[in-house]
Amino acid sequence: MALFILGVGGSAGHASHAVNDFRKICGIEAYTPTDNVSELTARTNDEGWESTFIEWLRCSRLAANDAILVFSVGGGDRERGVSVNLVKA
Repeated sequence: MALFILGVGGSAGHASHAVNDFRKICGIEAYTPTDNVSELTARTNDEGWESTFIEWLRCSRLAANDAILVFSVGGGDRERGVSVNLVKA
């Protein structure tokens, strides 16, 4: 089982911190796309911000027994254009 943690803005910082805690304290395999700035910015440049997380998850081979944890203050709203990348993921 792996844990994939998503967040933007301040929540990206929380995601990074949570990855550390889940790995170090709990021994759970955990990842966040915001820890790899090179890949994140390449995906944003080439594919657009709205698809960054969903495409990262596809590349990460998300499996049925894995989990996704999302940190979000705004909650995401496709109609208002708020954190659409989180909504799509």
